[in-house]
Amino acid sequence: MSLLIDAGIDPGDIDFKWAADAPSAAKIFVQDPSYDAFVGWSPDIYNVSDKLKGSRLVVTTGTANHLIADVWAVRNDFYRDHPREVAGLVQGIFEGVDAVRKDPKLAAKALAMAFKLPEEDCVKMVGTDGGIVEGDAHLTNYRENSKFFLDPFNPANFEVVWNSASTIYKSLGMINPTVPASKVKASSVLAGLADTYKDVRDLSQPTFKPDALMKLSAEAGAGQVLTKAVMISFEPNKSALNAEYDNTIPATLEEIGKLAGRFGNAYIIIEGNTDASRKGIVPSDLVRQLSYDRADAVRRAIMEKYKFDPNKFKVVGNGWDNPLPNCTDPSNAEHNKKNRRVEVKVFPLESS
Repeated sequence: MSLLIDAGIDPGDIDFKWAADAPSAAKIFVQDPSYDAFVGWSPDIYNVSDKLKGSRLVVTTGTANHLIADVWAVRNDFYRDHPREVAGLVQGIFEGVDAVRKDPKLAAKALAMAFKLPEEDCVKMVGTDGGIVEGDAHLTNYRENSKFFLDPFNPANFEVVWNSASTIYKSLGMINPTVPASKVKASSVLAGLADTYKDVRDLSQPTFKPDALMKLSAEAGAGQVLTKAVMISFEPNKSALNAEYDNTIPATLEEIGKLAGRFGNAYIIIEGNTDASRKGIVPSDLVRQLSYDRADAVRRAIMEKYKFDPNKFKVVGNGWDNPLPNCTDPSNAEHNKKNRRVEVKVFPLESS
């Protein structure tokens, strides 16, 4: 649902078929060519994309690694009456993560026995490093949980994910009133373990190559997950972000920051575009530079607020060379307004 919304597609326009479970969804997709996509998990997603001609993985949690959050929960009354046991459960989970990484083969064997799965599939699920870079799920350590639950400046923290999910489920009619995140988050458990795990570092951060985005730009669309168009109004002939001129700028920057946060294992290209109303009057290189400067102003503002790895981002200035498909008339004021936009493109890390 989040992916559809990020791509500018209204989930209400999609004809959904709800399956009993993920393997059932994969089976329907394979047997009925009228379906365009399915949501599933390993090993189905790999078996289908490898064996079914014309299909591909659009996005996985390997790329959108801060979007789907599997969390442990206990009832409020149990937490109130047994705080030490809950803290012990949390610490036990972290010790379990360490045990998986210490002996991934043994973990895969235990997984196969517990769920009656082929051991070779479980080896792939766990990965040779026990869910750091390899495998189907990144097992989160203390530092990563701390950033998720306790860092208010994390653009993909618990509150952001919770509120996004609440909005989606409410729009689908699955829930009525939304519950504030503060009502369900017990911050004190993780905070109380801070000293025990003070030397643990975040292992979820990928290494972004400074030259990778040049290749992605040259191969436009190769492996691309989505393009999100956002409207930011700049003062005429200026590239500075001015919230007094466009009071939606802070919210738009936050929207882009959250997108970049959700796709933690992805490169982000920010493209500036202009309308063609002055084509033939103003030199094209000046217009392209203006569009670049505007996109770069967006990048700098996001970097300043969220402290991303600078190699995660690239800026492109298209000038008037990239109009929207149905907005190509430079004499049409509405077309021009839509073309004065910034596009945010998401490319998975493996594309590079």
